[in-house]
Amino acid sequence: MFDFLKSVIGKSKQAGMPPTEAEDVTAREIAVDLKRLEAISPELAQRTIVYVLTGEGSSVPLQLEQQAKAVQTALSQYQHAMPTATQAEVQTAIKARNNVLVHQYGPEATWIRRYLEVLTLPHKGSRWGIFAHQGPSPLWLRGFFAQGELALHAGQKRATDFNTVLNWRDADESAAVFALDLLVLEKSNQYYFRNHDTRPSRGETSRHGGVCKI
Repeated sequence: MFDFLKSVIGKSKQAGMPPTEAEDVTAREIAVDLKRLEAISPELAQRTIVYVLTGEGSSVPLQLEQQAKAVQTALSQYQHAMPTATQAEVQTAIKARNNVLVHQYGPEATWIRRYLEVLTLPHKGSRWGIFAHQGPSPLWLRGFFAQGELALHAGQKRATDFNTVLNWRDADESAAVFALDLLVLEKSNQYYFRNHDTRPSRGETSRHGGVCKI
């Protein structure tokens, strides 16, 4: 696993991921969490880690979606009714996940978006909560605010600001549309947003060249 991860980190740096010690640590922590997908398939776990860190393997999200229940079980944050060894593995994985989510990132950190895509994919089709909202904001973006849904430390504040997170969207997606939808969500789900300001700075230019004016 270590040799595999070293090769993936090398690819991720070539794909634009900054070659810093901090980012290497983040990559390893992501791998610790996603390695649990080996319970479904070792190949799936490796392909998912590669997808998150490098963007390679565009079919991975569909493959995960086709096995959503198994993915949800494999990446669960809950430890009850599990063998002791499995509980220890879950604790280690969730500690790594929390470390990833609370770090501060820049607008180029699109691998965090892909990580959130994987974590929130099993919530597609939810009937309640923040993921059930029928709006244009993607699940990965809501996952950034979904405290207690993806990790155990429900009260932790993310260090990355909302404007930066909006820059992780695709070039053809509107920051203003996403921000407005999250403002609607904030009114009805204040629990998730209590430690965040979802209002983009006026006139802030995104990495896609657009300007957020809310």
